Amino acid sequence: MAIGSQPTAVWASGSLTIGANTYAALRGITMNWGYDILKEPVMFSQTPFYGTQEFRGAVDVESIYVTDQDLTALIALTNGQLPSTTVTLVLTNSAATPASDTLTNTSGVKFNNVEITGRQLGFVTLRASGDLIQAPILT
Repeated sequence: MAIGSQPTAVWASGSLTIGANTYAALRGITMNWGYDILKEPVMFSQTPFYGTQEFRGAVDVESIYVTDQDLTALIALTNGQLPSTTVTLVLTNSAATPASDTLTNTSGVKFNNVEITGRQLGFVTLRASGDLIQAPILT
């Protein structure tokens, strides 16, 4: 890529499926994940030992509140426990050749927080967030 030029790959469209429901009124999604690092000093060395600790990740989904795709159901307790669900995000690169190139991100999630926001002269929005319970599988 030359200085001042723009990359040609643009993830312009996609879909989000949570459990068995595809969300068409989606406004945005943020997913982040990684591993904590254990840094342990080593005797007679200035270089510490680095080890990989537990997985951590989070997801935040925002949509226009529509009654047939109610994100609040994601935090309904079952036998006193938050349910686990699968989130699949499919991004389609419309600028690629062929235009059907996709990136699929599938992860297990436990949603634990819902936020509803209403504003004057606007749609009511709904945000659900939670923890990723496994590293996403990218295909």
